[in-house]
Amino acid sequence: MYTATAVERERERFTTLPETDTTYRETGEGLNTFSRRALYMASRGVPVTPVRPKTKDAFLPKWPESATCELSKIAEWARQFPDHNIGCVAKDGAVWLLDADDLGLTARYEWDTGQQFPRTFTVESRPGHRHYYFRPSDASRKLGNVGQDKHKAFSVRANNEYLVGPGSVHPAGDIYRIVDNEEFAQVPDALIQWIEKQIDAPRCAPGQGGGATPPPASKKIPEGGRNCHLTSVAGGAAPCGNIR
Repeated sequence: MYTATAVERERERFTTLPETDTTYRETGEGLNTFSRRALYMASRGVPVTPVRPKTKDAFLPKWPESATCELSKIAEWARQFPDHNIGCVAKDGAVWLLDADDLGLTARYEWDTGQQFPRTFTVESRPGHRHYYFRPSDASRKLGNVGQDKHKAFSVRANNEYLVGPGSVHPAGDIYRIVDNEEFAQVPDALIQWIEKQIDAPRCAPGQGGGATPPPASKKIPEGGRNCHLTSVAGGAAPCGNIR
């Protein structure tokens, strides 16, 4: 049985793992119970809430308010929902979440701004779909939540919205996998400004082409952006919209 003390011991084990232990630090593999998933993200300061197994459905009444990093509450939920997924809840004072459904998104940001997309904690929900975790800023708080009705390639969870967290099981059967276990980067103002421009920009209709446009030959690829550049060029003929 999980008690607050047992949960505290388990969280301490997660947060003191040696850098060579790849089971948790690099991939999140082994986050195979609600308690392990919740503790892993709570130890990073991310409020969590239970999500039904193999779904994306948060179900507790008033879950935005009850989402927490508090050990005693996580212990209580672990007893009630031992195999549930977790929801990582965005809070404007704690964590800002970018849900990208297009691997070319980071490359387009780099081409448009001339800045490298920052390395930050990143989770892959399934191939081609990534969740980027950032520390919020005044600009991100002003932007607020952005639904996929605003731009089909991404959405933003800024406050009281959630993404399913690492170790959880996707409805399609994939495991939400950590692909970059960096600390949360501060969301750059340039990224917020770029998102605002994407929301306002006209978008092509499905089937009319579009997608990533290679930068002019004279435009320098940002340092460290070579892989993103090649990936996006390879997919440049894909139609715009939600790539799944």
